[in-house]
Amino acid sequence: MIAIIVAFIYRWIDKRAALLEQDCAIVVKLTVELDRLAETTATKSDLKELKKLLSLLKQAELRFPKIPFGTIVATIEMYEKTVISEESAKRLKRVLSNKKLVDEALKRSREQGVKIADIRAAIETVQSIINRKLKR
Repeated sequence: MIAIIVAFIYRWIDKRAALLEQDCAIVVKLTVELDRLAETTATKSDLKELKKLLSLLKQAELRFPKIPFGTIVATIEMYEKTVISEESAKRLKRVLSNKKLVDEALKRSREQGVKIADIRAAIETVQSIINRKLKR
């Protein structure tokens, strides 16, 4: 009887660890995507992959509520508010000499950089928690 209970517990722990490893892979993909986004002033069309990863992170948040995936999700949602519209990007490309548009793009770019740094900090926290849990 004890052997059955112990086997059940180990199977449950293994399943949780496998899910945690999948979520860790999502966080790694998110880091790669952030590196890509950090190289440009992002527009809404640049966020397709980020949106996919965001929905996967929301699922991870439901699976593991004690791990702060929600912090990453909230920070990404704040980052999404800093993107410029396609219209603004087209105007900016046409009229780079317009100081107002250039200043607006630089402001948005700085805001995006700050949000990316916040997301990376949240990712580091989550990764350290996952690593500790997987070492058990």
